[in-house]
Amino acid sequence: MKQYPLSRGQERLWFEDRFEPGMATYNVPYCFRLVGPLSINALQKSLQTVLGRHEARRSIFREVGDQLVQVVQDYNPEIFSLIDCSTLPEGERSNHALHAAIQEARTP
Repeated sequence: MKQYPLSRGQERLWFEDRFEPGMATYNVPYCFRLVGPLSINALQKSLQTVLGRHEARRSIFREVGDQLVQVVQDYNPEIFSLIDCSTLPEGERSNHALHAAIQEARTP
């Protein structure tokens, strides 16, 4: 795994997480509804391509000795999960999907 020093802004984010751990303050969730047929394989492949190309999307902060570094995690194409709401009554699907999206957005 590659390691790089943190920028000043990244050090501030690390400090804020140490001060109040587990906050999802800097998450930028976005939710949208797709209408029509969906190729789940095509969606997953496109998102995997973005993650594979952009190391910043796979970086975490670590303490190595007395230094803070960002560590680029190895690319893992199996990071997506699928929640199938098709077995739920039609009137419950949107609420279930919204609840799942809110939970995901709150995950640090």
